[in-house]
Amino acid sequence: MRTTQMGYRASASRAPWRTPLRAYLRALKISDDDGSENDRALIRTTREALQNMPLGESQPYPARPDLMFSTQVRGIVGTIIVRDALTFERIGGAFAGLPVVFDPFKGEGIGAEIVCFSDINDGFGLYPSRYSESGFRARVSAHRRHVERALRWCPQDVPEDVLKDYDVSGGGCVKLKEPWGRAEHDAWLDRLSKR
Repeated sequence: MRTTQMGYRASASRAPWRTPLRAYLRALKISDDDGSENDRALIRTTREALQNMPLGESQPYPARPDLMFSTQVRGIVGTIIVRDALTFERIGGAFAGLPVVFDPFKGEGIGAEIVCFSDINDGFGLYPSRYSESGFRARVSAHRRHVERALRWCPQDVPEDVLKDYDVSGGGCVKLKEPWGRAEHDAWLDRLSKR
C-alpha cells in the first residue's frame, strides 16, 4: 500500500476522496443545533469529558500545523482530543462518537478537521447516525478538504464522479459547483424516500 502525506493511502477502501459527496454524507437526517434536552446534556457531558480526560501522546497534524491530535481508547470508546499546537490548550475533540468544538474556537474549521482526522484513521472516534447543522457543515467541508488534499498529494486517486461536484481552480482551490446545505440535503433525502 502506498501512503502519501496525511495518510492519503492510494488503496484505502473507505477513502473519502474516492467517494462522491452524497455517498460520503449518507442518507442521514439533520437536526437543529440546539437539539433536545438529551442532546444538550450529551454535549455537556462530552465537553466535560474532553476537558478532563488525561492526554495521550499528541501528534502534529500536517494539514493544519496549528493543531495537534491525540487519541485513546477506553473500553470500546474511541476519543480524539484536539489541542492548539502553540499553547497546548484543548480546543475540541470527539468522545463516544460525538464531535465537539469548544466555543472560543468555533468557526475556525476545527470540526471539519476532526472529521478529516477520523476519516484518515478508518473512522476512529466518529460514527454519525444523524447530523447537527454544524456537524453537517463540518462534514461537507471535510469532504471538500479531502478532495483538495488528495488532488495535491495523489491526484490520480480522485475519480471523475467525485470531481463532478467540484470546481477545481488552477491554484488547487476546490469549491462546490452548487451549494449543498441543509435545504439541498433534505430535498435529496425526500427524493430518496419516494423511490
